[in-house]
Amino acid sequence: MTKKQKVWFWIFFAMFIVPEVLWSPVGNYVYVFMKGEFFRNNFLLSSDNRIWLIWTVSIQLVGVVSLLISLLWSKLYKQIKGGELVVFLVGIFNLITIIVFYLLLATYHMWR
Repeated sequence: MTKKQKVWFWIFFAMFIVPEVLWSPVGNYVYVFMKGEFFRNNFLLSSDNRIWLIWTVSIQLVGVVSLLISLLWSKLYKQIKGGELVVFLVGIFNLITIIVFYLLLATYHMWR
């Protein structure tokens, strides 16, 4: 893996993990479906800030999709011990983020 690929790998990783650590938009959305209450209350969950939530989740979606593509394209997962598990987990994060993004877009006009 070249230095350029490593830099892009970490950029894509940060695109997903930084918003998730700061505001937990995907985690909150999944937690609401499971428990019926918010995991951690923040400004993104207000109906007035729905567009910011969609924007944040779209950045996370681009990050996690690009992370999965960079893992598979560079064959980095073959160099890591347990790399197939890493690809599987990133794929699960990818699927969950896609579902949350779809639900946010599908319910966008309900909150206007």
